[in-house]
Amino acid sequence: MADQRLQVIGAAPAGPAFDAVVRSLDRGFTIFTAFDDALLNRAKEAVDPESEAEFEGAYGLVGRFLTMTGEPLKALAKPLQQRALVSAICRQLQDDSPFEAVRDWPGFHKLAAEKLSELRSHGLDGDEMRSLAESASPRLSSILNELAHIEHKMREILEEMGREFSSDRIARCLTKSLAHQSAIGRIVALAGSQEHPMMEQWLAWASQQGIDVTVVVDSRPDTPRVFASSQRLADRMGRKIISLDEDKRWTDSLFADQETSEHPQITDSRSPDVLSECEWALRSCLQRINQGADPSRLCIFARSSDFYGPLLKSAALRLGVPLDVRIPLPLLSTGFARTVLGVLEAILSNDVRRVGKPAASSCFGLSSEQQTSLWTALKAACRNEKTQWSDLEDWVQERDGFEWLETALRWRKDALETEETLTIWRQKVIALAGDGGMIDLSEQDPVGRARDLAAQYSLQTSLGDAASVADRLSERRLNVHQFLRAAKEIWEEATVLVRGDEYGVKFVSKTDALPSCDLLCVLGMLEGSLPRRRSEDPLLFDSDLAELKELSSGRFALADSYVKAAAERDEFIRLCSASETALIFSYPETSDDRDNVPAFYLKELQATVSDLETLVRSRTEVVPSKEDCLSPSDLAIRESLSSDPEPFLPIRLETDAAKDAIRLDPESGVGPKEIEETIICPFRSVLQNRLKISLPRTHLLSLITDLPLQAGLPTAPDLESARTSLAHAAETRLSDLYSELEEWELKLLESASQRLTQGWLDREFAAREIWPRSDVEQQPELGGESLRAEIPTKEGTVVLKGSLPMIYKSGSFLVGRVPFGRVPETADRAIEGEPLPEPLVRFGIWLLAMKGAGAQYPALELDSSSGKRVFLYYRRPADELPNAKVQAGLSRFELSDKPNTMIRGIMDRISEAADSLKQSSIRVRPGSACERCGAGELCRRSSVFGETMNAAVQEDDS
Repeated sequence: MADQRLQVIGAAPAGPAFDAVVRSLDRGFTIFTAFDDALLNRAKEAVDPESEAEFEGAYGLVGRFLTMTGEPLKALAKPLQQRALVSAICRQLQDDSPFEAVRDWPGFHKLAAEKLSELRSHGLDGDEMRSLAESASPRLSSILNELAHIEHKMREILEEMGREFSSDRIARCLTKSLAHQSAIGRIVALAGSQEHPMMEQWLAWASQQGIDVTVVVDSRPDTPRVFASSQRLADRMGRKIISLDEDKRWTDSLFADQETSEHPQITDSRSPDVLSECEWALRSCLQRINQGADPSRLCIFARSSDFYGPLLKSAALRLGVPLDVRIPLPLLSTGFARTVLGVLEAILSNDVRRVGKPAASSCFGLSSEQQTSLWTALKAACRNEKTQWSDLEDWVQERDGFEWLETALRWRKDALETEETLTIWRQKVIALAGDGGMIDLSEQDPVGRARDLAAQYSLQTSLGDAASVADRLSERRLNVHQFLRAAKEIWEEATVLVRGDEYGVKFVSKTDALPSCDLLCVLGMLEGSLPRRRSEDPLLFDSDLAELKELSSGRFALADSYVKAAAERDEFIRLCSASETALIFSYPETSDDRDNVPAFYLKELQATVSDLETLVRSRTEVVPSKEDCLSPSDLAIRESLSSDPEPFLPIRLETDAAKDAIRLDPESGVGPKEIEETIICPFRSVLQNRLKISLPRTHLLSLITDLPLQAGLPTAPDLESARTSLAHAAETRLSDLYSELEEWELKLLESASQRLTQGWLDREFAAREIWPRSDVEQQPELGGESLRAEIPTKEGTVVLKGSLPMIYKSGSFLVGRVPFGRVPETADRAIEGEPLPEPLVRFGIWLLAMKGAGAQYPALELDSSSGKRVFLYYRRPADELPNAKVQAGLSRFELSDKPNTMIRGIMDRISEAADSLKQSSIRVRPGSACERCGAGELCRRSSVFGETMNAAVQEDDS
């Protein structure tokens, strides 16, 4: 009888006690199955390696029995196919649908697919939903009818595909019976944390076919409020839970207001941040490995695998800890997938220059010379919009090393001429990015090749799953741009599995996957993470679920938010049961922008465990003490931190060639801008002006601030020609920057140039009215009639080089138009006895150059991006002062009320710079400019990096 063949066994949820129960059930011809494949893997590890037991997934086992009844076996709908089906159907919902507002949202598609799967697992299919909707409240009725519509549409398409839902396979099996006695002697089904009423019905059916069925549930005797899902399963199956494990366990005291002294070593570990938390957990594992522990018997648990997984993987590499990790990451987070998508977006764009960005990918291995050559060709090709792609094709055919681009361009030419189904487009993508396509994976290292092959497989399979659905739902053919939009949306939702070492410390993110271990480190013990906060389902509220249960007379009792919140205790008990030797519960005290709240389960541990150990690690405790360091990298850091501080090593050049490369040649001259930069910081000045090293940008707008001079704005004859010249200069500059900047940066600069243009024009033509020009000289050179080049200083004569955009007369003033710069403030004025402020040094040099050439009243005209133009002077006629027009952003600024003070300040700073430039050394001068300097990572003295807190640092003058 079924009563004798079907039983529900209660067992410990994890750890050695669970393994013992599994081994005790391995008798005769036994097939182990599970509601979750992770549990099935645990059973495989628990049984004797020489056991004859079989292990079969739940739906595979149902399929085996279905064929035994004589029924044909259909393939199951894959999760990605179900998701694609829901997505396609939802986008076609009518305007009166209750889901109309969210029908296009991928997040809703995912939620709907998961909810439909949950409803099917409880036996609630589309027909049942429509039947219940007739008596339901208006809100629930509309939701059930629409879910039923989606469900029926999914079934229609799956029928055409020859596939079915797992619940359909079970339902078909329940209507049949075995024609003869099965050779299968025993089925052991592991339920774990899952509830699956349809599968429970099938197990009862199997027992009615003469097979012994044992369902193993998580259990803690005499505590009904813990593992309530197990009791609900037993009630549905009409059985009592039989406990095979009568031994008292320490976890029985949890949530029972009891204290116990019989427990494993338990530690409450607190780290300053998440990375530190991961490193200390790995160090605990490394300590046991060095003591002889088997790495596979050590385990780290964190619920958020996509957050903790990469951090653990990188930390394990640094510390030398083998880590068995499998992390599902977004597909487009991989370099291979981003490169393929980048190439597709580039070759299908209207701008050939977009090819330059994916070309920089390591997938193609271009040298710097090849990248420069390609970018030059792209800029040349883009000048003729109509022939840009054919020009690039001609260029590629004449070059070696660009076979990948030739393949991509051929693919583009063919793709633009066709409209195909998504299935055919998938085949075309395989031809482009598959084996033998534009990216060769054969020469990669094994780790990189495995990673990129996984991304390549995910690219193809995600497209294939979506295509199998879309092409049956609609016969519409897509052009290449429509395909690209569809593919990008599919790939944004796809994932790829990143693997670590096959043998090492295990990392798991589900309690059903917890192995029996000697040490379990539980990370992220924070409120909202473990336990999760109670939250109602956004699709079916708790009130909807209560109404559904009432309408069905209790047949469909889905777990509401309170039931799910209570189940969080079960998750914690499973974690506590996994190891009988050592447990570490860890949490980071801070995140990026907040202090964290530890999980209240830690207080439950304190109340239950008599000698809970607490470890609090401060932010300064970067690595263990020297005697406790087990990793070479930790030891190196500890020795560095423990040693006495060493003075910064001077940057000395040893060879004459190196010294000559940075030494100023007195006859070649030096520009005013280099003098200013040398005064601010000789190190940065040498990098930029002598060694021609491009430093990282610290301000994006600095890339376009010189556009007025590049466009020749000072000499433009009228407003319209000036506007045209500025627009052309901006277009040319953005074209030159195309390969260096992200798309959003280009758009920002384009918008900024358009915004600044009107201000530049307004101030330019207002200045021409307020400060009338005569005797205009364009591009006067230092050393000519208007600008003196030789400046005598205490260090000898300094020869200047360079030119101004323009010099003109305005009344008694000789005015020089200087390149873009910061508008001076009152604090920048020359003051007796104090050094001339650095920002004014360059302006002072130009004034001195004009004065030396005979100008009695030299002045400068300066523009900026802040919406101001300033007339600078340090001496003026007694009865003449330049006007200002505040409304137009024009103003005047007197550099000093004592001209001699100004002159002395300029001479002193020039002498200071000349002395520095003649030295064969590179000196670092920390100061306020460090905050905007891109050389901080090179000089290592910047206050931004915390290595020099005081700007008054002794310089090395050697």
